[in-house]
Amino acid sequence: MLNSILFGVIAAALVCWAMGAYNRLVRLRVAMAQTFTVWQHMLQTEAEPAESQTPEEIAVQWRKIEAERMLCKEAYEAAVAQYNQAIAQAPAAWLAALFSFKPVRSDEGKH
Repeated sequence: MLNSILFGVIAAALVCWAMGAYNRLVRLRVAMAQTFTVWQHMLQTEAEPAESQTPEEIAVQWRKIEAERMLCKEAYEAAVAQYNQAIAQAPAAWLAALFSFKPVRSDEGKH
């Protein structure tokens, strides 16, 4: 009787851990995809100067867009690193293999 209760408690703990680990991996993958989408959107953003803008104002606008692109790229690379680290850690790596979570290279999104 005591063995079956102990087995049930251990099994329940393992199931809870597995659900939590799986959810974490999914959250990290979604965060990575979202930062990639924002970065790609920023790469497509063009500075459209108004006719009344001076060349200096256009240059400032361009530097601002480039800075935002760099921030988006850094956020994406950080999300990739966090995701890759999570799927490489034991015992979460077992779940990653079971559910086909693959590592991502941060340069896959580069043009």
